[in-house]
This record gives sequence, C-alpha cells and structure tokens, in this order.
Amino acid sequence: MGNILRFLKYAGNYKGVIRRFFFAEILILIWAAVQLLIPILLQVLIDNGLTLGNLELVFDVCLLIIVLAVVAFVASILAAKYSANIGSDYAHFLRIKLYTKIEELSFGNLDRFQTSDLIVRLTSDVNNYRNAAIQIVYYLFRSPFMLVGGVFLAFAVAPPLFPIILMILGVTIFILYLYIKLTPPMYRRMQKRLDELNLVLQENLAGVRVVKAFVRNEHEMERFDERNVTLKEEATKPLKLIAILEPSLWLILNIAISASLFFGAWGYANWGFDITSGEIVSFTNLIFAIMGALVTLAILLPMITKAGVSLGRIFKVLEDNLDIVQKKNAVKVPEMKGRVVFNNVSMSYLNEEGIPNETPVIKNINFTAEPGEMIAILGATGSGKSTLINLIPRFYDVTQGKITIDGVDVRDMDIGDLRGHIGIALQKANLFSSNVRNNIKFGADISQEYVEKVAEVADAHSFITSHVDGYDRQVARKGVNFSGGQRQRISIARALARKPKILILDDSTSAVDVATETRIQGALPSVLEETTTFVIAQRISTVLIADKILLMENGEIVAQGAHRELLDTSPLYREIYESQLGKLED
Repeated sequence: MGNILRFLKYAGNYKGVIRRFFFAEILILIWAAVQLLIPILLQVLIDNGLTLGNLELVFDVCLLIIVLAVVAFVASILAAKYSANIGSDYAHFLRIKLYTKIEELSFGNLDRFQTSDLIVRLTSDVNNYRNAAIQIVYYLFRSPFMLVGGVFLAFAVAPPLFPIILMILGVTIFILYLYIKLTPPMYRRMQKRLDELNLVLQENLAGVRVVKAFVRNEHEMERFDERNVTLKEEATKPLKLIAILEPSLWLILNIAISASLFFGAWGYANWGFDITSGEIVSFTNLIFAIMGALVTLAILLPMITKAGVSLGRIFKVLEDNLDIVQKKNAVKVPEMKGRVVFNNVSMSYLNEEGIPNETPVIKNINFTAEPGEMIAILGATGSGKSTLINLIPRFYDVTQGKITIDGVDVRDMDIGDLRGHIGIALQKANLFSSNVRNNIKFGADISQEYVEKVAEVADAHSFITSHVDGYDRQVARKGVNFSGGQRQRISIARALARKPKILILDDSTSAVDVATETRIQGALPSVLEETTTFVIAQRISTVLIADKILLMENGEIVAQGAHRELLDTSPLYREIYESQLGKLED
C-alpha cells in the first residue's frame, strides 16, 4: 500500500480521478450500508413478523429488502464502472510517464536496464497495478466499512455471542498478517524471473537466424524451458499460500456460524441468555458480512502485494537519476560552424550506483577538428573509438576535461540544438517499420527531391528505385527485407538528410564493398558544405582521404596526423596499412 499511496500522490488528480473516486466510494458505502441493514431487517421479520404471525409486517419487510437490494445492485454496478475507468486511466497515465522517462534516459541509464526488463515494466508491471487499482477502488472502503459496521452491529444485536466475533477476528488477522509478511519477496522474485524469461525470449527472437544457422534450436529451447520452469516455480509459491488462505477463512466462517447457532440455542436453554431466534439469525448473517469482508481482503491482498512490487520496479525507472541533464540556462545553438576540440578528455562508464568506474575507457584525448575537416578514427576493437565519438553529441559525459564546439562546452549547450546539428550513421543500422522515404526523412523535414539526392550520395537510390514501390517500399521489422549493406546506405542517407554541421559515420560502410564505399566518399562533398566529418573505420582504405587520422590503442590516441605523415612516423599505423593493402617498399 505504501507504493500505491506513493503513486496516488505522484499522479495527483489525473483526469478528475479524485472526483470519480469520491463518487465510487459513496456508492460503495451505500451498498455496504444495505448489506448491513438486511440482517437487522431479518431480525425484525422473524421476531415481530413470523413469530407473532404478523403477515402484513412480513410483506412490508420483504418488500423493503427487495427495494434495498435493487438500490445496492445499481450502486454496485455504477461503482464497478467508476473503478474500471479509474484503474484504466491511471494505467494509461503510468504507461505515458514510464515511456516518456525511458525516452529521456541517457545511454548510460539504458546500459543499466535490460531492454526486456523495461518491456516487462511497461506491460506486466503496469497491468499488475491496473488490476489492483480497480480492486482497490472497489473494495478500499467496502471491506473496512463492512468489517467495522458488522462488528458494531453484532455486539448490539447479540452481546452474549460477541466473544465468537473476537476469536474469529484474532485468528483471521493473524493469518492475514502471516500472508502479508511472506508474499512480497515471492512476488519480487517472480517478476525478476519474468525479466529473465523475457530476456531469453527477446534474444532468441532477435537472433533467430543465428540460432537456426548454428543448429542451436534445442539448446535455446532448453534455455527457455529452464527460465520458464523457474518462473513457474516462483509464480506457484504465492498461489499455494492463496490456496491455503481462502479455504482457511471459509473454514473459520463455518465454524463461527456453527458456534453461534449452538451457543445461542444452548445459552438460551441452559444459561438464560436474553436472546431471540431473530437475533441469532441476524448475528449469523453479520458473521457472513464480517468474514466476507475478511475474505475480500484476502483476495485483494495478493493484488495489492503484486501491485506494490510492480510499482516499486516502475519507480526505480521513473526515479532513476539521468546521467545526462541539460542545464537550466543552456546555451541555444541556432547555428553551428563545427569546430570540435577535445581538451584532455577522459571518460569512465558509471556503475549501478551512478559512480564512475576507476578505470577510464578513454583517457587524455587531445585533438582539434576544424570546420569541413574529415577526422578518421582507426584502432582495434575495444580501443575506445565509438566511446570517443559518443561524447560529441553528449550520449555520455566526460569524466575529466571538456569537449567544445565552436568554443562552447557541449555540457553547456541545449541538448536538442546540439544533436540537431549532428547526423549519425551507425554500423548497426536501425530501420523502422515504415516505408523507405520515412526512414530517410526520420528527424528531417525535407522534400522528396532532397530525399533522392541524399539517397544518391549514399549510393542507395539505384536499389531503392529498382523495386516496384520505390521510396514507398515498406521496411519490415528491423529492415530484414534489405541486406546489411542496403540498410547501412539508407542509414547514411538518413544522417545526411539532416544537413548536419557535424557528421558521424561509425563504421557505417563495413557491410558494403570497397567500390561502393569509394563512390559514397566521392559523393559526400556534394551535400556536405563545411561539415566536420568523423569516420570510424576498420578498413585502412576508408581513412586514406581523411585530413587527420587518429590512431587509438587502449583508450588513448597513440598517433595522429595525415596518412602520409603516419606512414613515416607510426610503426603501428604502417603495420595496419601493410596488413591490409600489402607491404610498402622502402
């Protein structure tokens, strides 16, 4: 309930929920009042009607009970409607907030959350809260009101039998207390196992072609089954407690009713209890009301417990501190020249607590990229190339030193303006389920003429127009109906479509042949007017035309300069060159 109340405070009066909640609870109280009034009317019917043979009173009381039952019926239906609407609206609010926060998360934050984990929080955890919210609104005041009202009336109707009420309350509350203590850890483990199952599922669906290619179907099925069995075992544990809980409460109810009838009759006959048949019947009906309230709580508790765990997981995302935060007085950058300076830059990734790791990924980086220059970054896998360029658009922040663009620290810039001047094409080209045109125009409002122009520069126009649908051709999920090289060329066209002042090509031609790469490099100047270009490459042929080449090793720049200069001054660069293009003659 703590997490649920915390969320209600967080959400506030979303779409007039408080007003609708107030109406729902009034209707619920009307229903509960009717349910408590009926046992009293039964006492009147038995003692003053049936016992005395007053059939007119019997008719009047029966008619009144029917009218009240109809009132309770209507009130219950309307309350259920309000409850469903409130639960659905709050779930809608929660999905929007959670999705918005996920969109705001920086690369570092996303590194600390599994994609499958976030999907579970957006779906299963939100649905857990929705189901609980509906039940909480419907039963929040109903069960306590029935419980308190039933106990008060039971004491007023049959004081000699009241100890029975105290005993069943003591036993039932103890059972419910044990349930509350035992189940939250079970639900937390269950949701964690669900995260693990979804991770396996996501990996297998994303890599299904690799699985089939390496004939690992059975292995992956076993891995999935292992996670599935673990989830089943964890999900079964709270259900076993529920399976014991509800029958136990009904057992207590039946024992209490039997005890009431026995001690009522025995006490009247032998102990001189001042009690009537109508009072005994009324008392047993009130026991039904009291135990019904407790049984309802027993049904509601699993939902509240599960919702509390789910909300805790959701709040972990909602309240996660962003690694990248824009300053309040951030510098607007309507125009950019593209002069990039790395000044003694070091960077460490953050751990789970948001503290930089002791070992930096890149360290002591110093270089300047003038507007219009092409800077090539060369180095072995894991040397820090991608990390270095990810610092330019502030996907990550530097740990030491600073990066300036046109003399302004990127941490002082408006993030939207900064990234709006940067075009990025990654090695793993992510395409969206739309048509080719919309994928190229993603993030850029350009004409069809310019779409075709950048596609030509990226050497993509020919294969796009060779299809009958041309630029209207639909892109399948993750672009699987295009080859790797085609996806990369569409990605390059998308980066160029923004008319960027800084262009980042992160090994974005690794899947194309050398001839295609040469055509792309030759066409780039036609759309890049004084654009500073950063190119990460594994092939030495990609960097030959660069104005400056940065050779990286173990997170440091071990050499920098033009191609000819590095051949003369850097043994490592010369070794890379000769390993790919053949030995040079001295």
